Amino acid sequence: MGRGLRKKQQISNRVNNEINSDMANQKKSCEEKIRDFKKQNLFLEQEIIRLSSLVIQKVKEGKEIRRRLEKALLENERRRAELEGQIQKRTKELQEKVRELEKFQKMAVGRELKMVELKEEIENFKKSL
Repeated sequence: MGRGLRKKQQISNRVNNEINSDMANQKKSCEEKIRDFKKQNLFLEQEIIRLSSLVIQKVKEGKEIRRRLEKALLENERRRAELEGQIQKRTKELQEKVRELEKFQKMAVGRELKMVELKEEIENFKKSL
């Protein structure tokens, strides 16, 4: 029975060695996967930081664009109001000029009509003489 026990012990040792070897290989494989995962995780964290910085930069640029746009809109509104004032002033000036020209036209036409009338009277006097 000593021999049978020794044989079982050898088989048991071989099985334990194979199990230990498999476990060591699996442990090594898991450790490699963990290292790869950590590398990927580090890469992703760096990418998140890079993209976050880019987003922050774009937000700042967007705010600056918005500030400039608001400033331009205010300036446009100021200019529009200023031009409307100038247009109203110029319109009043032109309306006054039109009234003056209409008055002058009436006077000139009236004068010309009077001149025609006087010329007719002169002709009639010449004929009567």
